Amino acid sequence: VDGAGIYIDIATASIANSMISSTDDDGIVAFASDISISSSTVTKTNGSGVYLYDAISTINNVTIDAVSGWAGIYADKGTLSVVNSSIENVANHGAALYNVTSTISNTVVENGGGDGVVVSGGTAKITDTSVSGFAEGAGIEVTAPVEPVRITGGEVTGNAVGISADSGGAVLIDVFVHDNNKNFVIDGDPAQ
Repeated sequence: VDGAGIYIDIATASIANSMISSTDDDGIVAFASDISISSSTVTKTNGSGVYLYDAISTINNVTIDAVSGWAGIYADKGTLSVVNSSIENVANHGAALYNVTSTISNTVVENGGGDGVVVSGGTAKITDTSVSGFAEGAGIEVTAPVEPVRITGGEVTGNAVGISADSGGAVLIDVFVHDNNKNFVIDGDPAQ
């Protein structure tokens, strides 16, 4: 597909039981839209798997795989909920969230060249989620959130850094962080 697989601009859309594959750019793009993606696969994209700008977005039971662009999910502003999904085999970041109100739960993020989950600004709750295989980056990278990111349950393992955050930037509850090159980096300083 030349360009994006699906492009949505200032609209309400629901994508279900679909396969978006082999795009020259992003798999799904939504600007200032209300979008729901469920029971679908986004694969082999040269851009991001899902690119969201100022959107109200729900991603449920979606597989995002083989992404060679910036991120499996790229979101700037808006709100995002990711549930029961997987983001795998990405060239850079698994999920890159900039100034977004976001929740990620029961999701697997694995194998990429950047960071697993990037939270820059905004707010985030990450629950019962596994992040692994980011050998050059952090499993979870937190910078300047509006309030501390809550990471509850789940596992962060097999990354260059498990969790990297500003001081006071994250609250961890029953999350298993282990077998990373460095398990924690706070304000740029490693802490085991």
